[in-house]
Amino acid sequence: MASNLHSGLSKEFSFMLNNTDDFDVIIKVGENNNIKEFRAHSTVYVLVLYTLKVHSQMSGYIYTGEVDLKNYRGEDILELLIASDELLLEELFEHVQDNLFKKRAIWTLENITLVLNSCSKLQESCLKFIYDLQIDEILVWECLIKWGIKQTPCLGIISNDITKWNNETFKALEKTLNKFIPLIRFVEISPADYNDKIRPYKAIIPHHIYEEIEEFYCKKTLQNATILLPRVGKIQFESKIIGKKLISIIIYWINIRDEDEDAFFSKGDLEYKFDLIYQGSGDGINNDSFKNEVDLKEPTLILVKCQNTRKIFGGYTPIGFDRDLSGIYYSCSNDGITPLDGSFIFSFESNDDTQNMKLSRLKSFNDSVYANDLNCGFKFGIDSLYMQDSVLIVGQDRFYEQKLECVLHSGLSKDLSSILNDADDYNVIIQVGKNNNIKEFRAHSVILRARSVYFKSALSSEWATKKDDMILYNKPNITPKIFDIILKYIYTGEFNLENYQGEDILELLVASDELLLEELFEHVQDNLFNKRTTWIQENTILVYNTAFKLLGCRKLQERCLNLTCINPQSFITSESFLSLDEDILHILLEREDLRINEIIVWENLIKWGIKQTPCLESINRTKWNNENFEALKETLCKLIPLIRFVEISTADYYDKIKPYKAIIPKHIYKETKELQFKKTIQNATLLRPRTGKIQFESKIIEKNLIFIIINWINRRESTSISKGDHKYKFDLIYRSSRDNSFKSNYYEQEPILVLVKCQNSRKIFGGYTPVGFYRSTDNFIPSYYSEEEDSGGEKNDYIFSNDSFIFSFEKNDDIKNMKLSRVKSPSYAIYDDIYNCKFRFGKHSLFEKDDLLYVNEDCYYEQKLGCTGTYEIDEMETWLVQNYK
Repeated sequence: MASNLHSGLSKEFSFMLNNTDDFDVIIKVGENNNIKEFRAHSTVYVLVLYTLKVHSQMSGYIYTGEVDLKNYRGEDILELLIASDELLLEELFEHVQDNLFKKRAIWTLENITLVLNSCSKLQESCLKFIYDLQIDEILVWECLIKWGIKQTPCLGIISNDITKWNNETFKALEKTLNKFIPLIRFVEISPADYNDKIRPYKAIIPHHIYEEIEEFYCKKTLQNATILLPRVGKIQFESKIIGKKLISIIIYWINIRDEDEDAFFSKGDLEYKFDLIYQGSGDGINNDSFKNEVDLKEPTLILVKCQNTRKIFGGYTPIGFDRDLSGIYYSCSNDGITPLDGSFIFSFESNDDTQNMKLSRLKSFNDSVYANDLNCGFKFGIDSLYMQDSVLIVGQDRFYEQKLECVLHSGLSKDLSSILNDADDYNVIIQVGKNNNIKEFRAHSVILRARSVYFKSALSSEWATKKDDMILYNKPNITPKIFDIILKYIYTGEFNLENYQGEDILELLVASDELLLEELFEHVQDNLFNKRTTWIQENTILVYNTAFKLLGCRKLQERCLNLTCINPQSFITSESFLSLDEDILHILLEREDLRINEIIVWENLIKWGIKQTPCLESINRTKWNNENFEALKETLCKLIPLIRFVEISTADYYDKIKPYKAIIPKHIYKETKELQFKKTIQNATLLRPRTGKIQFESKIIEKNLIFIIINWINRRESTSISKGDHKYKFDLIYRSSRDNSFKSNYYEQEPILVLVKCQNSRKIFGGYTPVGFYRSTDNFIPSYYSEEEDSGGEKNDYIFSNDSFIFSFEKNDDIKNMKLSRVKSPSYAIYDDIYNCKFRFGKHSLFEKDDLLYVNEDCYYEQKLGCTGTYEIDEMETWLVQNYK
């Protein structure tokens, strides 16, 4: 896919216009007392101008591709429009014309005659400007008939009585109206009006149009018709991205089914209504904002406008973007009726393009929408069209029919490309490569310096080598293939990596870093981790050792680590793992989401250490002496503390850890040994199990706090470490920001963990009950259910529990200032107030009611949590707790 980065290009050319000292053109504009000289570069001007008779903002556009009309009057904008037409600046003409009709609508209406007389090219646009008539079509018809009669003098006497008209009379009116009748939107006219007001004029309507109208009113739909679609102004749709007439095309695509592929228009198209549920400029352009607004909605239409281009992308799914139970693909619709082949993706060349649009329908019916990618807002197929925060990625996979081509050229980019390829006024020769792979490139110093900080210094008078006024520069460490991509990017802001190998793209990443091309660097990095996942996995060591040498390569570094952690065993057990840099290995072992049996990590860490300690490779371990063990200990001293010994079984400890006692720090070995016998130790320095092995993803607390809660569940000290804690599983059964109903999700579930985040506070509250919050019914009363009467004789329904507790954390990752309060009256652990509260610990200790959290002190729990009061709930989660020990 071609990538276009015109924003940086524009800024740098603007700097060249305002600050340059190497101009070679002086242009004098104006006359009489209004004359001014402008300095410029023939390299830039010669490509877009034939003459120059306009003021300063025209130069700004030529250099930067930008124009700001905010502070100009309508007359000024019209003058600029005329000048851009005279100077053949088509891109500028289109932009100024859009501004005139969209931003200066009132002025244009008040001066419509002036606008029409000023520029012949505007006549069609003026007519389009009044295209969206908000009027019943039958009124248009009636007024057209009156106008036609007025324009046909022979009808003046008999005009009011159509019953007295003869064939000549109808023929005269037909001749008057023959250009206008085809413009009437007959599809909008009701059957009653058609019968009373259209049929009497059958003789003046072209035969083929009348036949289509008759067919339409009988069948309610048309195929291969010539009559016009409804006026777009009648459809309830207001978008900042596309014009209204494109929505008729999208409705047409939505309505196509196998049984009527040629369907042109259906009477029901006017009844479509489009409700805006998400707008990036208001809701925020990121995955979470999109999911919060769009998940659970169906059917859904997506429209996307990208920066620095007029191109529009979009997609439609009749089944929305909510996740199915399997969390992979939709394989059936929610209601069992909507066919999956209704999904499609598309593109328009501009917001009013009706000629060059592209449509790509779903061809793999089980793979419409990828529903469980936490890194994406929406995703059609696996790779066809998806949103990743503020980036839209247009790809190609087997699930949709064809790729949406994405070559986005602006006029500025095209013109600068021709400078690179065709100009004969270059003043720089750059020789790149070495040995037998050398090539010379010709370029312009003014463009290189404007686009690259590196070249600004390298081509300065202090550093550059000149011969016959030609700057000569050598760059042997970059290959010709890679420099060709870089030079095209410098001139046009575009590059296309589709046909390049992973090695080439990695080399381009290094080169763009060296040449300080930050924008290119970021996009190449994105290409690697978005498009070359398989290649990265196959060349992990090469990518690791390259990416971690580049300071700005954070995203690729993180992507490599994520890929490794998802499926680490194949890499950690490979031969290439043994050559991994120590600093990278340290980062990898620190990861909480390294999903692998810890004993495998240990075994391969030993192999890595032996490989990094040359004197050990040739010696059988059974013959090692103290010096050999000391050498390995020195190699691994920073890495051994990162091993999660708590996850290693007793058998593996005895067979695979104990033989290496000499290389393990004494305090770590002592704690590991104690853990194998006691199963739990306190105040240990050993690391806890990797949190990534626990199924727990909360929006309220960080994963490290779940081990503290697990300790509390098992009545251990909060700092205890215990074998098997990583085998707990937490199933989210309610989240307030996601789910409408609380009780139906879990009222007969057990055990339950509740977490609550309050508004305007970092404090977290929670509670745990091993017996759930059961609802008392005639059919089901648990054995631990009790009924008591208060002093007023009112029944109080409680659930018995010895192990319930409530707690608080100061913030979502607090491990020092938490408070725990255990139940001390087990018969009153849980108050069953299912009709009024979502949960209730004790009678008043901790409970929710009407989206408020109440924190109090009563006699049923040990101590208050230190913050008695009422809080507004920001988020609440309920988890079903399971232990698979």
